[in-house]
Amino acid sequence: MIVCHCKVVNHREIEDAVDAGARTIPEVGDICGAGTRCRGCWAAIADTMTGHLDGATESPCGLPRRTTVAA
Repeated sequence: MIVCHCKVVNHREIEDAVDAGARTIPEVGDICGAGTRCRGCWAAIADTMTGHLDGATESPCGLPRRTTVAA
């Protein structure tokens, strides 16, 4: 799935950047270019990173992790 449309970066490239050591959105951008243009994808990048990191309590942009609430 494309996460950053400006730079045409998909979720696997973001996960690869995390595997390479990126822990913030700017670090992901340094590695694969995602989020470096309009920044409209930062929330999606953060969600992708958080989903890929085990045990993370905060998203990479400093916001609390999103949680699913059962109805």
